[in-house]
Amino acid sequence: MNKSEVYKFQDPKEKLCFTCEHVYKDRLDILLVSHDEDGDWQFLCGEANHNSEKAVVLCLVHLTQIDLTINEVWNLPIGYLAERKSRNDKWKFYKE
Repeated sequence: MNKSEVYKFQDPKEKLCFTCEHVYKDRLDILLVSHDEDGDWQFLCGEANHNSEKAVVLCLVHLTQIDLTINEVWNLPIGYLAERKSRNDKWKFYKE
């Protein structure tokens, strides 16, 4: 199956989302996902040293191509976080 064919989110593929330069440039694993109260998504590496000036905005489908396993949180409710320790771990959902 082609990477671009795997997409489970209800949001449009073109929905703009926030990520960190660590995921985008350094290709670190996505370990923290936030589905904010305003409906925005954040896909972060889980590192503590994030600078909003270095945030990267990508289409949701592009993020699924970077890490197919984020499709596992397609149903994360608004106002919740999903977290894991490594790409191979299961996601745990938390209320923000």
